Amino acid sequence: LLEGLDDDAAVALLKGLGVHGGPEDLLPVIHRYANHPLALSVLGALITEGYGGRIDRLVDVSALDHKNRLFELLEETRKHLPEQDLPLRYLQVAAHFIENPCFEPLSALLATDVPAGRKGGTRGGYDGRQLREVTVMLAKWNLIGWDAEREVIQLHPLVKDYFGGL
Repeated sequence: LLEGLDDDAAVALLKGLGVHGGPEDLLPVIHRYANHPLALSVLGALITEGYGGRIDRLVDVSALDHKNRLFELLEETRKHLPEQDLPLRYLQVAAHFIENPCFEPLSALLATDVPAGRKGGTRGGYDGRQLREVTVMLAKWNLIGWDAEREVIQLHPLVKDYFGGL
């Protein structure tokens, strides 16, 4: 989920889906979606089906529009996360970091977060063991990248957009 295509492959993907335009027309849109193959596939289908393949007709359409498959895929994934409260809160908080967050500041924020259903002052937020387990689980679900050695969490821009908007 986190790897993007190189520019040439991304242009070829959109052209293969029936999108018209040269690299100068396609690359700004490709870069907007971080060269993500799934997002570009969804976007390419939208441009081909909705705009006759003409990217110049595309106004400000988000790949996370509620009408398209990528949003539905992320929504379906969210609904099936085990222990939904903590993973969802984790992704929401991580999505608001400007850069890829390190585990320590993210866990510090979540340690003070009072989980839904718990009264304020009752034990506080989530503990480090829970957060580390959720980090590994979200990496296995391909919702985040996890560099355990450096303790850095990577969120794809589309995942950030989706969970940051909840």
